[in-house]
Amino acid sequence: MVYRGECSLKINERVKMKTGWLRKDELIYTGMPNDHTYSLAMTWSFAHNSMAYNLFIPVNQKEIRHDYVTIIVKRVTSTGIDLEFQPR
Repeated sequence: MVYRGECSLKINERVKMKTGWLRKDELIYTGMPNDHTYSLAMTWSFAHNSMAYNLFIPVNQKEIRHDYVTIIVKRVTSTGIDLEFQPR
Protein backbone atom coordinates (compact mmCIF):
# COMPACT_ATOMS: atom_id res chain seq x y z
CA MET A 1 0.00 0.00 0.00
CA VAL A 2 1.33 3.44 -0.95
CA TYR A 3 0.38 6.43 1.21
CA ARG A 4 -1.85 9.01 -0.49
CA GLY A 5 -2.98 12.41 0.73
CA GLU A 6 -1.60 15.16 2.92
CA CYS A 7 0.16 15.15 6.26
CA SER A 8 1.87 17.56 8.64
CA LEU A 9 5.03 16.51 10.44
CA LYS A 10 6.93 18.10 13.30
CA ILE A 11 10.61 17.38 13.91
CA ASN A 12 11.24 13.64 14.41
CA GLU A 13 7.70 12.65 13.39
CA ARG A 14 7.33 10.08 10.64
CA VAL A 15 4.88 8.91 8.04
CA LYS A 16 4.79 5.45 6.50
CA MET A 17 5.01 5.96 2.75
CA LYS A 18 4.74 2.32 1.74
CA THR A 19 3.94 -0.84 3.61
CA GLY A 20 3.71 -4.38 2.43
CA TRP A 21 4.59 -7.91 3.34
CA LEU A 22 7.74 -7.54 5.49
CA ARG A 23 8.44 -4.11 3.92
CA LYS A 24 8.22 -0.59 5.32
CA ASP A 25 9.32 2.78 3.86
CA GLU A 26 9.12 5.85 6.11
CA LEU A 27 9.80 9.56 5.80
CA ILE A 28 10.96 11.56 8.85
CA TYR A 29 11.20 15.36 9.10
CA THR A 30 14.58 16.17 10.66
CA GLY A 31 14.43 19.98 10.66
CA MET A 32 16.40 22.78 9.05
CA PRO A 33 20.19 22.87 9.42
CA ASN A 34 20.13 26.48 8.11
CA ASP A 35 17.68 29.04 6.69
CA HIS A 36 18.05 27.78 3.11
CA THR A 37 17.88 23.99 3.59
CA TYR A 38 15.60 21.44 5.20
CA SER A 39 16.27 17.78 5.83
CA LEU A 40 14.22 14.61 5.40
CA ALA A 41 15.33 11.16 6.49
CA MET A 42 14.21 8.17 4.43
CA THR A 43 14.15 4.74 6.06
CA TRP A 44 13.61 1.42 4.36
CA SER A 45 13.33 -2.03 5.85
CA PHE A 46 12.60 -5.43 4.40
CA ALA A 47 12.64 -8.44 6.74
CA HIS A 48 16.04 -8.21 8.52
CA ASN A 49 17.58 -5.62 6.15
CA SER A 50 17.38 -1.88 6.81
CA MET A 51 18.75 1.35 5.40
CA ALA A 52 18.41 5.05 6.22
CA TYR A 53 19.70 8.19 4.59
CA ASN A 54 19.19 11.96 4.85
CA LEU A 55 18.18 14.26 2.04
CA PHE A 56 19.20 17.92 2.28
CA ILE A 57 16.83 19.95 0.11
CA PRO A 58 16.73 23.69 -0.73
CA VAL A 59 13.64 25.44 0.70
CA ASN A 60 12.62 26.65 -2.77
CA GLN A 61 12.35 23.05 -4.11
CA LYS A 62 8.68 22.11 -3.83
CA GLU A 63 8.68 18.64 -5.46
CA ILE A 64 10.61 15.49 -4.55
CA ARG A 65 10.37 12.42 -6.77
CA HIS A 66 10.90 9.07 -5.09
CA ASP A 67 10.64 5.57 -6.60
CA TYR A 68 6.87 5.27 -6.51
CA VAL A 69 5.62 8.61 -5.17
CA THR A 70 5.90 12.34 -5.82
CA ILE A 71 6.14 14.37 -2.60
CA ILE A 72 4.92 17.97 -2.86
CA VAL A 73 6.08 20.36 -0.13
CA LYS A 74 3.24 22.74 0.76
CA ARG A 75 4.99 24.59 3.60
CA VAL A 76 8.21 24.17 5.55
CA THR A 77 9.38 25.84 8.76
CA SER A 78 12.12 25.08 11.25
CA THR A 79 9.64 23.13 13.40
CA GLY A 80 7.32 21.49 10.87
CA ILE A 81 6.52 20.57 7.29
CA ASP A 82 3.28 20.08 5.33
CA LEU A 83 3.43 17.45 2.58
CA GLU A 84 1.20 15.98 -0.10
CA PHE A 85 1.84 12.48 -1.50
CA GLN A 86 0.87 11.55 -5.05
CA PRO A 87 1.57 7.97 -6.20
CA ARG A 88 3.11 7.69 -9.68
